[in-house]
Amino acid sequence: MNSLYNSQCREELKNRIAALKPDMTPLFGKMAPSKAVAHLIDQMKVAEGKKESRERNTGFFTKRIMRPLVIHWLPWPKGKVETVPEMLETAPGDFEQDKQTLQTLIDEFPKEVVAGSRNVHPAFGPLCGREWAILSYRHLDHHLSQFGV
Repeated sequence: MNSLYNSQCREELKNRIAALKPDMTPLFGKMAPSKAVAHLIDQMKVAEGKKESRERNTGFFTKRIMRPLVIHWLPWPKGKVETVPEMLETAPGDFEQDKQTLQTLIDEFPKEVVAGSRNVHPAFGPLCGREWAILSYRHLDHHLSQFGV
């Protein structure tokens, strides 16, 4: 399974980010490339414990049934799920600088999120490093696919 613990996966994502252009039209959803990059920066900071996230009371079904399905198996809906406020806090800045920030966060992931990490995901609660590595890869892939890169 693709994961941010895999150096080839990290390089693949960074190359795709490099190909992202600010004027690309989304194939689905409504985020512009600059907003998507800022959103991904926020998500990576939450995963790495550099930004605090509040756990929502999403209940047993979401945390015990949906969590493994979303992280590992289910295809992600395109343009149908709203994100939480803390993953939309960063305002887009200089596009090339924001892309570099995101690539740096991807590089830092294996050092910042070790296997025993339990950083809080807003819907799923505390996740271990392996769960964050897979979920973060899938999240990055989802938004890069949104722009065909």
